[in-house]
Parts: sequence; structure tokens; C-alpha cells
Amino acid sequence: MHWCGDSEYTFFELKVDQGAGTPIAAAIQITCYGALNVFTRLHIQDMTPKVRQSPMLSAGTVHLRVLAPRCYYHADHIDLSWFEDRLDRGIQDWLGTLRTPGQPALEPCLPKMDFSFLMFPDTFDVNMADPKDIKWAMENRRSVYQSARSH
Repeated sequence: MHWCGDSEYTFFELKVDQGAGTPIAAAIQITCYGALNVFTRLHIQDMTPKVRQSPMLSAGTVHLRVLAPRCYYHADHIDLSWFEDRLDRGIQDWLGTLRTPGQPALEPCLPKMDFSFLMFPDTFDVNMADPKDIKWAMENRRSVYQSARSH
């Protein structure tokens, strides 16, 4: 998880090689984390005081990202841009069903949420040990499928 600013978080599902499963499995995993975030918000009254005080539960925006080296996505030469777009739209549609006109009290607690596949720079090495190199790799991540969504 990465705090992006006042009311914005990015949840990452990090993968470093093909042995870490498929990009679709990683997308499902990070989507489950997003769904748990929404579930917790909808049932906040049932949570412990410590959970209720978590800043990520009041974030207005939550980005769901799979982040991996380029080879993780291109090992099978399959273009998953269609999956990325449909999953992103599905998340939007699902949140839209929770924002019903008859329940205005839910509106403030539900975040904006989006999904995309990201990759590390081509020079990324999983064995990077220097924190400066790791920070550089995180700052220079980019979209796998060149979508217009933010990183």
C-alpha cells in the first residue's frame, strides 16, 4: 500500500517473476483487497476502534495496481488490455450499484476506485538492494497497456 496524498492510496499486488502466478490471478487478488476495503467501510460500525481510525478507510480514492517486471506480463505474449479495461469498468459499475439514490448516507464512505496493470522500468532488477534504486524503480513504473489512467 502506498499513501499518495491527502485522500488517496494505491494498493499494489507485487509480482517479481512468472513463478508468482498469472497477471489475471494477481488482478483478482488486488480486486479482493479493494472489495475488503469497501466492505470494511460499509460495516465500519462493527469494526474495532483501531480499524475505524485507519486513514485508508477514509481515502476518497483507492487505486488497485498489479506491479511487476515487463516479463511477467509478456511471458505468454497475451494482450490483457481488454481484461484491464473490463475489470476497471466492472469496479466502477459495482461501486455505482452501492451508490443508490435511496441510500445517500453511503456516498461519503465509498471511495473512487480504479484498476490497472503496471510494470517496473526495463532496467529493474529483483535483487536491487539500495533503497535509492528501489525508490527510482517505484517512481518510474508505467502502464503495461498505455492506458490513460494514473500510476
